[in-house]
Amino acid sequence: MPAASCSAKIHVLPDDVVSRIAAGEVVERPAAVVKELLENSLDAGGLHISIDVKDGGLSLIRVADDGEGINRADLPRAFERHATSKLRSDRDLASVTTMGFRGEALPSIASVSHVLVTTATRQDTVGSQLTLIAGAGSAIVDAPPVLGTRIDVSNLFFNQPVRKKFLKSTTTEFSHVSHVVQLASLAWPSVHFRLTHNGQEILNYPAVTTDRDRILQVYRQAFLDRTIEVRGRTAGLSIRGVMVDPLHARASKAPQELFVNRRPVRNATVFHAVMDGYGSFLPKGHHPTFVLFLDIEPNRLDVNVHPTKKEVRFAETDALHQLVRQSVRHALGGSERAVVLGLSPQTPEFVPTVERQPVSLGDSQPSASLSVRGQGSRINASDAVSFPATVEGSQLPLAAEAVAAYRSAEKPEIVPFGQILRTYLVAQVGEELQVIDQHTAHERVLFQRLWRGGRAGTSPRSRC
Repeated sequence: MPAASCSAKIHVLPDDVVSRIAAGEVVERPAAVVKELLENSLDAGGLHISIDVKDGGLSLIRVADDGEGINRADLPRAFERHATSKLRSDRDLASVTTMGFRGEALPSIASVSHVLVTTATRQDTVGSQLTLIAGAGSAIVDAPPVLGTRIDVSNLFFNQPVRKKFLKSTTTEFSHVSHVVQLASLAWPSVHFRLTHNGQEILNYPAVTTDRDRILQVYRQAFLDRTIEVRGRTAGLSIRGVMVDPLHARASKAPQELFVNRRPVRNATVFHAVMDGYGSFLPKGHHPTFVLFLDIEPNRLDVNVHPTKKEVRFAETDALHQLVRQSVRHALGGSERAVVLGLSPQTPEFVPTVERQPVSLGDSQPSASLSVRGQGSRINASDAVSFPATVEGSQLPLAAEAVAAYRSAEKPEIVPFGQILRTYLVAQVGEELQVIDQHTAHERVLFQRLWRGGRAGTSPRSRC
């Protein structure tokens, strides 16, 4: 039997129903409104953007910019479906360079809220103001000629009680709004962003000149101190940003921010390439955190694959994967020795000195037997630390694996040096200096016990 009874007659839905269905794809929560309005402000060339929110965005969302504004004649047309100033034909879809282009954001927002728009261009001696309720607009009235556009969105979802019922708490909804503002500020460091909630200033990011300065504003110095720089370039594609060094990786996945041509997106290819780049340097159960910026020629990118533009499609995924993976490997290669020894990768003249004091490798407490000194000190030839092995010519240092020692019956002399960050054991094994992940070594010991027990028939068995 059919899942639900319905009339066999086909009819065309009314315009207001169509608008609300379209709004359901674009406006899922208050943060989506903020995102769409921010994108319009950025496309308009705004350099100072303020976002004022009340009650998590349900009572009021106000976004004001100092961009080029909207002509009075175009103001009502801006709230018609599929009306846009950013495309002229389908050929333009092959090379989208603006944040917005669909012409759906403003009419979708207006169909589920009360909207008040105040705008003026540089040529206007009198500004324009338009009020819309559920998408229906009133007559345009005069307003002060303040350059830019201010849009007030109030009573969100007043005519969609079902959508309103499924919203989360005020705190949760505002956290999504705050994240949207942070993403926009990371993508556009030359723009000043300011966010308030219920009259209280929450975020204030003045314009800066570099991505690193903006990352510092958003995530603070503690995050940057745990990261290393990533850079790479190939024909028509480049990557830059920061990622956490392996020693500071944690179980948390935040932040994992990717921007493609300044657009915040999620992409499985890039994430897999990052994980592949870390390889075995990432401890089990830990995740990389990063802020990465990809720049690619617009004609090699399809941004028209998701209603809210959260996803993009690349024309050459293999080249992208290879660039990201090799850039991550190269970043690790330039800093891994300094990271393992606790040095600063920004000071290549900072040479480590290792003080040897015998300790027990079985100690559970962190050992202070390994100390690192810098400021022009030099190590003796007998104390030199060497990481000779590399991977795919990427300068990635790895402890050389002593295959011959595994086959030899003679046990090499082991001189323990100490423990680093409760994770790595440092010891001289024969004529080599080895850095051992103690957690992996412990797993290997347990495996060997089970393997020997299995061969001897004494391994524990689970009971059903």
